[in-house]
Amino acid sequence: MKFLKEADIVCASASQTVREKIGPKALIQLGVTIPVFVLTDIGKRLVLAYIQECEEPLLISRVKMPFILEDKQPVSRRKREE
Repeated sequence: MKFLKEADIVCASASQTVREKIGPKALIQLGVTIPVFVLTDIGKRLVLAYIQECEEPLLISRVKMPFILEDKQPVSRRKREE
């Protein structure tokens, strides 16, 4: 977890721990089902440059991080097998 806290951008995948520990520190969150958390100004500049080139429609909203919809979360293979 120490290394994730020092990262510019972190993908949560199916990790509940990443959502709980890293998500609240995010400056920007991309996506809901598989959230990507932007944690630094460098990461923010990178994401904003990407968004500037994106030709698809985008929804941008201010929320408390992390923005999690329980019914939209991936399920790990281990939980699926239980």
